Amino acid sequence: MKNTPIDRSYFLQNNPRLLEETLGEFSSKGYEAASLNEILKRSAFNKGSFYYRFSEKMDLFIALLETLFARHAEELAADRATILEKESVRITLKLMISTMHRLWERDRRYLDLYARIDDERIADRSEIVHIIDRSPIEAFVVESTVTLDALGENPERTALFANLARMVLYRIDEVGRNDRGWIDPAVLADAVMNAAFVDLKTDHRPCDRETARIVADSDDHRPTMEIEYFKGEILAIFGPLDLARTLTRRIPAGRRRPDSLASLGAWLFARETDPEENSRVPLREERTLRWNLKRVGERPVNGEDDLVDELGLADVGDIRIDRLPDAMRRFVRTAATIASGSDPLVVEEPFEGIGDPERKRICQMLLKRRGNGITIILYGTDFESLMGVADRIAFIGRSGTVKTVPAAELNARYGDRVIVVGYRDRGFSRQARFPAAMVGGSDFATFLKGKDVESLETRTMSGAEIYRIETGEDLS
Repeated sequence: MKNTPIDRSYFLQNNPRLLEETLGEFSSKGYEAASLNEILKRSAFNKGSFYYRFSEKMDLFIALLETLFARHAEELAADRATILEKESVRITLKLMISTMHRLWERDRRYLDLYARIDDERIADRSEIVHIIDRSPIEAFVVESTVTLDALGENPERTALFANLARMVLYRIDEVGRNDRGWIDPAVLADAVMNAAFVDLKTDHRPCDRETARIVADSDDHRPTMEIEYFKGEILAIFGPLDLARTLTRRIPAGRRRPDSLASLGAWLFARETDPEENSRVPLREERTLRWNLKRVGERPVNGEDDLVDELGLADVGDIRIDRLPDAMRRFVRTAATIASGSDPLVVEEPFEGIGDPERKRICQMLLKRRGNGITIILYGTDFESLMGVADRIAFIGRSGTVKTVPAAELNARYGDRVIVVGYRDRGFSRQARFPAAMVGGSDFATFLKGKDVESLETRTMSGAEIYRIETGEDLS
């Protein structure tokens, strides 16, 4: 019995000359015209050894596709994005196009191979369709289609988007390049979205700058601190919570936006008398959410029932808020804050203490408002969730440090898993970190040699560790 496709792919990747000739043959000729004999001849690979691993040419082709998809997944790891609503479909399409560019930089034949397997996909060759379905491109198209269907988009428009996205991604070397080089990924993504959804207003927000400042107080000698934020972005502030609270209170109270949820601002962001404070009128938690909505002098455009539905809280709208489970009560508070329509919108600890379904709904609400041009400023202790939704992260420290870094850049630096080695040195317990890719390499083996190793752990870096690297301070 032959090994599984993944085993064969691993074998192919560990035989560079065979991989080189296999990629060259299939990417230039396609499956039908490719010659197995030529591959074996040019790679000088023994036929007996080959047939021990592979039954036929199809096995080798499938192993090559698995290799391509693995390489593509490595590029995608630096550009993680969650598809939650229409705007994030466009953003993720842009990221997908960018990864295709990086595949081209690794070896342009990868893009030629994608074009060849698109021919096989269109021909509906049953032997390899189930392998092509595991392509990162197909995963993106399927996830986007599910999201667009859930949003109630016209099925014909959604199908058109799927076809256009496939054409652009599989044929990126033909579609996405001209005499001057690659077409900008954002321009290409906008073209696909605008062609499929003619009503979509492409987001070209001006980068207008505004600032929030902490002024030194005489009682605690707090350092002056200034954070710059752009209109229409999601900025996450990460650092000591008391410092973040003080900073965000200095942001001028938000103005309400004219949408179906804007009337919530009458009771959530109604106090605009003090421009230095962003204080909110609190929910009456001994009452139901529906009661709180009815107390608003200005009725919601669609009525409080529709508003409760839009918040995704129909099941709990008639239950006293203080009788809800802790996680749901937190979600109600956060959802109501986001729904206020305030701009800029400040949200404290949006992801703490809630479950995954509620986190997803919070992300949907935040991204929808960002897509409508609202500036959103978040702060909290759940670094991974903040980084997953923010455009930029502002690290703040008690020394007055402010360091703002794009989330994509942080993902590129810290997104990969690391190996944490615990060992004893002269009676003391110490730790060392290595990128997971170094395991099995000579440097890692040299480090371990002679060490009194106590533990080996694979994980991603914590928010506190990243904070220490970026600011030089401990998170406290």
